[in-house]
Amino acid sequence: MRPLPRAAVFCALFLFPPLAPAVADDSPAAAGKAIYAERCEQCHGRRANQRAMGVSKILIRVPNREIVATLRAHQGTPPTPDAAMKDKMKSGLPEADIESLRAHIDSLRP
Repeated sequence: MRPLPRAAVFCALFLFPPLAPAVADDSPAAAGKAIYAERCEQCHGRRANQRAMGVSKILIRVPNREIVATLRAHQGTPPTPDAAMKDKMKSGLPEADIESLRAHIDSLRP
């Protein structure tokens, strides 16, 4: 078996470079994306541009301070079986999750 010519090896490395390892994104917006997908996306849409149940505000149009204030108002409220769905989704979030959600929604703004 003959060795490959140097030019072939060079071309192979140039055309098919080794894959770089994936870098974990540990920014608040990345953490907020997972929380948003779990708690918010079904009603507000993937891009936070839908009215939940056809009546809520469109989140990407809501100021950050209002988003944070609304989530903080529900912070100490544990979810209960008889609570409305919107209250279950907003309740019990720790401060770090609220900041992560705010950062993620902010990253979706045009």
